[in-house]
Amino acid sequence: MTTQVANNDQNDVYFRFGGATLASMLHNRYKEIRSCSAVKRELISVEITILQAINNKDKSAIPAYLQYRDKGFMYFPDITFIPFIRAVDECAKQVVNEKGLKDHGDELIKVTHSIVKLATHLKSQLVDGLRSKMALDTDIEKQATDNVYDEMLRKLTNTRIQEFMSSFKQKMAFNSGHASTAGLNLRDQLLSQHVQVQSRVQLD
Repeated sequence: MTTQVANNDQNDVYFRFGGATLASMLHNRYKEIRSCSAVKRELISVEITILQAINNKDKSAIPAYLQYRDKGFMYFPDITFIPFIRAVDECAKQVVNEKGLKDHGDELIKVTHSIVKLATHLKSQLVDGLRSKMALDTDIEKQATDNVYDEMLRKLTNTRIQEFMSSFKQKMAFNSGHASTAGLNLRDQLLSQHVQVQSRVQLD
């Protein structure tokens, strides 16, 4: 039990990244499904089902400090999907670093997304996890899975880029003798996004 908790604490960044991604994606779909066409509504409904399958209903496995921050409104990915989120992040970090910033400059975001998209093994990790939770046999289920995968890939990659840039600016500010809370602000933003989005969903 202690080992499991320790491992989950080491995965805290993936719970945070994944939770913020789920919160954003679910909120957007809950909003869109109210005013879209019947055909689109059917697809969004399946996408919501997929995202809910990724969401963790039992929060006992999440890191302790995230449990403390949670007031019942936060989203966290099921432990089954942590390897997928970690794999996306590790792929992005191949280029999202100081060397990558030096090499690519303003093209860093574009280059990072291109590299992550080329990592075709990532999709199988997500699909394998989903198949352990639900059926993915119909055409609409496959289309919804593709949509969820593409958006998760984009959002998780963007979050890693934002995290790196915040840390980099903080480091530069420290080296120049100016204090910065950029890194802390992003962490708080990711955590509060869970609460704000989930709260809006509950109130809607």
